[in-house]
Amino acid sequence: MESAEAFRSMFWLNLQAFLIFLAVFFLVTVVIRRRRTSNLPPGPSAFSLVGNIFYPDQSARHELSRKYGNIFTTHILWIPIIILNGFQTIQEALTQHGTEFAGRPYMHITDLLSKGQGSSFDPQAIITSAVSNVICKVTFGKRFHYEDRTFKRLVALFDEALKLQAGFWAMVCCAIPNMNRFPGPHQRIFKNKAEIEAILQDFIQQHKDSLDGEEIRDFIDAYLLEMEKERNFPGSCLLDGNLLYNTYDLFLAGTETTTTTLR
Repeated sequence: MESAEAFRSMFWLNLQAFLIFLAVFFLVTVVIRRRRTSNLPPGPSAFSLVGNIFYPDQSARHELSRKYGNIFTTHILWIPIIILNGFQTIQEALTQHGTEFAGRPYMHITDLLSKGQGSSFDPQAIITSAVSNVICKVTFGKRFHYEDRTFKRLVALFDEALKLQAGFWAMVCCAIPNMNRFPGPHQRIFKNKAEIEAILQDFIQQHKDSLDGEEIRDFIDAYLLEMEKERNFPGSCLLDGNLLYNTYDLFLAGTETTTTTLR
């Protein structure tokens, strides 16, 4: 009997200690959360039934907007949610503060439902490949699979060319004549250009070998046919070298500007 009484006494003491711990923990949590949310728009308490987003009477939102204004704070349980009410308020938020409202809040339930597939990513590589493929269609008359080795190499080289030509060593080469004759990191600029030209020259040669005057497939075909017409004109600008550099410029300028706009 004494052991049973001792057990009951110990149980009630432990229960009381646990309840006191919960109460203190709850109060500390409330104080910390109030400090964190002190700079949020006004709104009802998280412990108010009307202030909770699960409250079934949706007309209460209109009452809250009349009381607190078109921007107020409500809650999902204890998580604060800022509500924008009214067309003018939402328009101002999206047009004048687009950067601040561009993201999405992290919610664990979203990860559970999407299995992590909805996470953010950088679309630059996909956009660059898509735009480059359009340039390929215009210039070479065909599109490439995104995993095609030649296509991937060409896209990577042009991406590198943009970075190199906007970099420090490109500025040095502009400022110092004959810099290309000296060894150094700047030589990568010229190696990059030579590799791109080799790939483009191969495509041009393929077009020359399969050129048909009855069917113009792309830009290179059109250029080659015009070259043929002006072959006997000494002052003609339609030369092999210009064809190469025009093709180069189509890729470099066309891909970069369009990709930047879409991104």
